[in-house]
Amino acid sequence: LQERNNLSTTKPIVRKIKQYIQKADNVEREQTNNPTFNELQVQDLDLMRQDKVLAQHINLDIKSGQKVAVIGPSGSGKSTMLQFLMYGKYGKSKKIILDHKEVAAGSFTKLFAYSSQSAVIFSDTLWFNLTLGADIAKEKVLEVCQGLQLGQLIKEKGFDYQLGDNADQLSGGQLSRIEVARAILANRPILLLDEINASLDKTSSKAIHQYIFDSNFTFVEVIHHYDPEELQKYDVVVDFNQYQFNDKSLS
Repeated sequence: LQERNNLSTTKPIVRKIKQYIQKADNVEREQTNNPTFNELQVQDLDLMRQDKVLAQHINLDIKSGQKVAVIGPSGSGKSTMLQFLMYGKYGKSKKIILDHKEVAAGSFTKLFAYSSQSAVIFSDTLWFNLTLGADIAKEKVLEVCQGLQLGQLIKEKGFDYQLGDNADQLSGGQLSRIEVARAILANRPILLLDEINASLDKTSSKAIHQYIFDSNFTFVEVIHHYDPEELQKYDVVVDFNQYQFNDKSLS
């Protein structure tokens, strides 16, 4: 139901997004054709919502090619950290260093592609929901969709399949995979994956993670449910149990 609640059903919204994507792409092409990074360091980060501290003194070091898992209790600030990385919101860091240069929070948004906990689906074609109107080779879209087990959906429905009222005919897992595919196809240096397992069964989750791990992606993934042995696949595990703000007024 949550995926359905995130369905954008108005054409004006879609048109505005297409215009925004085109404008952003033009600006970004002027700046750099392919933004890259080698290392991102976030030092002494405190996270907060509505003036309440969620976590404190977090140190995050992401190197190109690394797979980073973020674990911890519900409400501890894991998803909030992804918002901080992407937009510079809901937190304050002593220092952020990108490739040996100090940068301001929220100034490097173009490094990231984000996949949320609940899929945002637009009332447009499957192709638009995957590409957001960007000029991406069909072969690349097919490759990513096959890796995320969307190949059968494409074979049955086609890229021109309208996702509006028809979105109700897709499972939550399919909608979630469309969201992940969209993030991958954005072709940004770092993927931010926020509980992508939430709508997936164990078999699908295993297959999709196998594809993500086998591909040359750098990603930070918030995980809520996991088996301890699964964490061994990640290069770095950030455990929010270590960063909790101990204040009885928050309990």
